[in-house]
Amino acid sequence: MTTRIVSRGDIEFDASTGRLIANYEIADGENSHLVATTKWVTNAVNNLIGGAPGTLDTLNELAAAIGDDPDFYTNITTIGGNAVTRSGDTMTGPLILSRDPVEGLEAATRRWTIAQLDAQTTDVIEEGTTNKYYLDSRARGAISVALDNTLANPVGYVRGDGVITYNPSTTVLVEGNKLFYTDTRARASLSYTTGIANYNPSTGQITIPRNTSQISEDPQSSVTSGTMYFTNARARSAISVQGPLTYDATAGTVGVPDSGVTAGSYEYADITVDRYGNVSSAVSSSRITTTGTTPNLTVNLFPTGTGTVELHGNTNVTGDLYATGNITAGGNITLGDAPTDTITLAAEVNSDILPLTTDTYNIGSDTNRWSTTYAKTTINNKQMVVSDIDPTVNTSNYVLTCTTTNASSTQLTIVGTTKITIPTESSASFEIKFVGANSTHRYASIIKGLVINVGGITSLVGANNKELIATTSPDLNTVVALSGNTLTISATGLASTTIKWTAFASITTVTF
Repeated sequence: MTTRIVSRGDIEFDASTGRLIANYEIADGENSHLVATTKWVTNAVNNLIGGAPGTLDTLNELAAAIGDDPDFYTNITTIGGNAVTRSGDTMTGPLILSRDPVEGLEAATRRWTIAQLDAQTTDVIEEGTTNKYYLDSRARGAISVALDNTLANPVGYVRGDGVITYNPSTTVLVEGNKLFYTDTRARASLSYTTGIANYNPSTGQITIPRNTSQISEDPQSSVTSGTMYFTNARARSAISVQGPLTYDATAGTVGVPDSGVTAGSYEYADITVDRYGNVSSAVSSSRITTTGTTPNLTVNLFPTGTGTVELHGNTNVTGDLYATGNITAGGNITLGDAPTDTITLAAEVNSDILPLTTDTYNIGSDTNRWSTTYAKTTINNKQMVVSDIDPTVNTSNYVLTCTTTNASSTQLTIVGTTKITIPTESSASFEIKFVGANSTHRYASIIKGLVINVGGITSLVGANNKELIATTSPDLNTVVALSGNTLTISATGLASTTIKWTAFASITTVTF
């Protein structure tokens, strides 16, 4: 098909494209019947929007911006009418600012203004004429000291540094009803009575005699009261002798006559009697011996009446010691000084035999054992061990106790520090009988089991056999377990309830 362009005046028609082309320019603001070109329309639209942003360059966008409010102009006018003018207007409510000022000409908030006032100091506030600032010099200048001429000016004041000094002494103070100290007054305040001490008020010296030669004997004392001085004559007169002995009270000499002594012969050294009646020998060693033709003579010491023969100091007996009467020892007794020594008791024991330290000493040993023991035994929280001839087999009985006050498991213990331990390389069976009770709750059970210790490792063989005998509360419980090589025995009570528990444990052990 052949393209055809029809032209008529300033208008052309391109049949190939169907376009109508205007060959003229339309001036801005033209208002006529001319056909509008795309160029003129574009310019008209641009002039209309006047460079508005892309989000406000259409009527639809403008309508959306004002909320599609057809009364937008009226509302804006009303709001404008209620606005505060910049000059000569009055606000009927508070003016609230969104922040504190940051520029010099910005309005200040009340908060910012108060903070500025609080930050002000006297460094930036000018001093007035009436209320002046504090200065050390002004304070010091306002102080003065009233002097008392009778005290010779003991108070001083220096305005330059504001220091007040007070330096009184008894030399400048007037004595009042409280008198000053003087040696004369102190010495005169003392008095003395006639006695062994002397006092001189002029010098203040107290004199006490230095020895008994300067002290008179109390005339009211007596020899029997023990308040008279010692003299040889008084000491010698207080001594007497009995038997064949002779005594010279004047010289204080005790003598032994040549006759009247029971032994066949005698040896003696000088004998001294002190003021207390004690008799001593002047030589380091003295002895009494018997001589004569009769062999095996006996030396007898016979006190008079109920008197006793007293040996003071260590006494050694190299031979046998035999007493037909009672023997009483007030101190420690050691029998034997070697394992080969033996003690034979032919008499009956008439008292308790108590160990010095609890759970420390044994009766017999693995190698030295008693053959047969006859006893009526009461077990009181103690271990009782009964062994037969075979030391590898024994049975031990224990009594254990505890008190529970809550529902927690509590271990029963043996009095003292004794624990139920399983020896190494041994096997032990146990039977433990439990009883727990208070005024309202009752419990009884028996737990049996077998435990073995091999190489120091202890374990239970199988499960424990527990038999519940009777109970008034299903929450009460007893358990036997292991802790290392120790057999632990525990009881569980009730919350806020006091229950007393006891257990009797019988342990039979075989060491392999």
